[in-house]
Amino acid sequence: MRRYRPQCVLRYRCCQSTCFLVDQTNYPDLEPPKKWADLLSSQYEQKIAFRGHTDEELCEGVLFEIYHNHGIEGIKKLARNIKSRLHPAQMVALAGSKKEQAPFISVIPLSFANHVKESDTVQVIWPEDGAVMNPVVMLTKKNCSADARAVSKYFISEEVGDLFSEVGFCSQRPELEMKMPALIEK
Repeated sequence: MRRYRPQCVLRYRCCQSTCFLVDQTNYPDLEPPKKWADLLSSQYEQKIAFRGHTDEELCEGVLFEIYHNHGIEGIKKLARNIKSRLHPAQMVALAGSKKEQAPFISVIPLSFANHVKESDTVQVIWPEDGAVMNPVVMLTKKNCSADARAVSKYFISEEVGDLFSEVGFCSQRPELEMKMPALIEK
């Protein structure tokens, strides 16, 4: 059970955007999804990989999006379509591999999707209805040590914000230019 801790401060650092990695290598006749609702189609049954390491862990941001717009029936349809739970690095490694376990669709953070070599059969798709954004936060004690305060301050610095932006995260720092991928304009 989680409890409110008034002696702690929750600080927002950045957002991680989630998009689709589509691999048509083993599924040349399937149309790629364009929107989040498309993931609920029966044509994608057992063809979607989700971020997670156990049967209980999934990317909750996407679950919130599906539940908000499609209710529990949407969650059930999505569950039917999930083939596997993988680390995003595994999704990248499987893309274009022709391996049987390679999913048609991987729901993947943009920071990992940026490492995919796109081809005629492998593409990163920014959903037409927008990416699901997952916040990255840091919890610190209000009366923490000077060293902990210094680390916390470093994580909200322009240097770290720029690094987040470079690898596909949306920084909270308004003075930084967002370096979003060209795939948004496709």
